[in-house]
Amino acid sequence: ATELALACEETGRALLPTPLLATAALAAPLIAALGTPDQRAALLPRIADGTLTAALAVPGGSLATALGLTGDNLDGAWAGGGRAGGIQARGPGEDGGRRLYGEADRVLDGHSAGLLLVAAHAGGYPRSRTLLFLVDSGAAGLARTRLTSLDETRPLARVELRDTPAELLGADDTADAAAALAAVGR
Repeated sequence: ATELALACEETGRALLPTPLLATAALAAPLIAALGTPDQRAALLPRIADGTLTAALAVPGGSLATALGLTGDNLDGAWAGGGRAGGIQARGPGEDGGRRLYGEADRVLDGHSAGLLLVAAHAGGYPRSRTLLFLVDSGAAGLARTRLTSLDETRPLARVELRDTPAELLGADDTADAAAALAAVGR
């Protein structure tokens, strides 16, 4: 944490447009907290050596709420509340994989990240819960559009998912993604 704080301070001092915040401060702690041992072993060393960048995509442009910075994030309303809107996860299918549908606006460094961590609702409305999924930047059905921003050091993107294959972050769907997001926001 100390080294990350120093790196963020220096990038801020120089107004360096880098994916450090999205990758090291948002995505990496979530992978470390919720990922399986195989997921952590495959992703965290690549993030640490700079060969993989990542971004956290939450629907509705409500990253501050998802991280618990501007309110309680436990009800999942910030992610569409399980109703139409937000990002929906379907499956697992016959191949065991999940498919994501929906979009997230204002994703920090979402236009260039090699990996997206996507918050999506699973289980339909009655049993809806928010889970995190890993989406490779080259996945079919993924479209990313860079948005105009007042602060060019914090590039934003719109991420659209249409029948996009995704891997659940973690071993099963019992992980408390909302609590992990709030811990990252502290």
